[in-house]
Formats: sequence, C-alpha cells, structure tokens
Amino acid sequence: MLIFSLPKGLKLNYLGVLIIIILVLNSKSKPLEQGVIKTTIFDVGQGLAILIKTQNYHLLFDTGFSNQSFSVAKSVINPFLNTQNIKQLDTLIISHGDIDHSGGVKALQPFLNDSQVLVSDTRNIPHNLTTKTCKTGFNWQIDGVNFELLNPPNIAYKKDNNNSCVLKVSNEKYSILLTGDIEKKAEKHLLKTRGKKLKSNILIVPHHGSKTSSSLAFLQAVSPSIAINSSGFKNRFNHPHPKIKQRYLNNNITFYDTQCSGQISMILSNSTITLTQSRLTDKRYWIRQCQK
Repeated sequence: MLIFSLPKGLKLNYLGVLIIIILVLNSKSKPLEQGVIKTTIFDVGQGLAILIKTQNYHLLFDTGFSNQSFSVAKSVINPFLNTQNIKQLDTLIISHGDIDHSGGVKALQPFLNDSQVLVSDTRNIPHNLTTKTCKTGFNWQIDGVNFELLNPPNIAYKKDNNNSCVLKVSNEKYSILLTGDIEKKAEKHLLKTRGKKLKSNILIVPHHGSKTSSSLAFLQAVSPSIAINSSGFKNRFNHPHPKIKQRYLNNNITFYDTQCSGQISMILSNSTITLTQSRLTDKRYWIRQCQK
C-alpha cells in the first residue's frame, strides 16, 4: 500500500502489483501428498479437539467445551477451519458426552452438512444431526490412510469415560492413537482384546493425564515415542497428575501439553514426523511462557 501511495512519477506502482501477486501465491497452502496425515491438537483449555487432515479428507475428533456464554468451537475451531478454507467436515467423532468433549457440536453445524457423525453418547448432540454409534472394529481407508475404531466394546461400561470412542489413524510408517477419556478399566480391556493393534508412535494422553488412566501396562503396549496431553493452564483437576507425567518420562516418552505448548501441529509423512508448538513458533513478547 505504501508503494501504491508513492508519486506516480517514480514509476514504482508496478512493484506493488508484483508484491501482491507473490503474497497471494504464497498464501495458498500446498495440498498434502497421498498417505500424509496432518494433525492439529487445538489449544482448547481443559478439553479436547483434534483435527485430522489427509489429502482430500477432514475428520474432527471432539469439539471442546461450551456453556451458555462461551464456545471453544466458535472462538477457536471455526475460525481455524475458515482460515484453512475448510468448508465441510467429512467425519465428526464425539468420543463421549462430557461437555469438554462434546460442547461445541452445535456451533460446528455449518461445517456438518452431510458429515458422518460417530458418537458413543448422544448428550449435547443436536436432535437434527443424524448420528451413528462408534463400533469396535469399524474401519475405513482414504488417501492412503487407515482409520480404525478400537473402543467402545459391544457391552457398554457403567462409567461413561470408559465408553469413549478410541481411534487409531495410520499410514505406511506412523500411527496416532486418540483415546478420549478412557480409564484403567477400558485400558485393561483394550490390552486383552486389541493387543498389538494398540502399538502407535503417538499417543493422545487418556483423560487429560488423570491418575485414573495411563496404566503402565497400557503405555508399554502402545509404546509411543511421543505423548500429547490436552489440558488447561492451572486447571482445577491438577491435570496432568505429576505421577502420570513422570510415568511417561520414565518410559522415555517425550511429553507435550497444550497448556504449555499451545496448539500442537504434526505432519506424519511416510518418512518423518514433524511437530510444531505454537507458543514457540509464534512466540510474541506478550505471550506468557509456561514453566514446565
């Protein structure tokens, strides 16, 4: 704009046109290659929301918290989808009915036309949405990426957390396990019924790092190199529990948490894992730095 405002006699206006063309061309994100998984773990405070993107497919796992005056989906997820030019979610999975996982569904409805909606619990789900129940063993493939549901079992648990949809996403080399709020009882059942299928490179920490989850046997079966926890800064539940975080570290698992890292983005190609933390890559002097 400064170049455009210069006197015409300087004959520099054409530079402004050239700069605008370069900016427009560079602003268009390159499409993902076949088999690549791009994962965004949103910074939603005490809750969970994860976007899985492949070459031509978009899946959202949980939607974060909402109440009568505030919606994480409206303030965080929807603007992100708009900036990424994502008009439609192909699949929405609500792991379970707790408000910190299902609260944003209503605000996301403009992105849910003809979407597949998979749930383990219909709480907080608008009546006009057609849903299907998460079923163990349900799997699909798209863009060279495999998706498989490992939980809940056919017979429901009494405790809703253990009925969380558990999703494994994998390409030829890497995999990520999304666990909702499962606790030790569900972990034990998964160890017994799913066995080697649990093994994944990246684990989304169950139940925000609660001491009721992340049993040692479960961690050893998944055997991740990276664990990512979604929790709120100074949350009232003290998540992640210090003993649980230490359990990950004791097993040589690199531990990230959105309350310190902010939004976490990963690209799983067929050869490498690239991970970025928004508090580091988009650091500004006014942003509080977390003491890990």
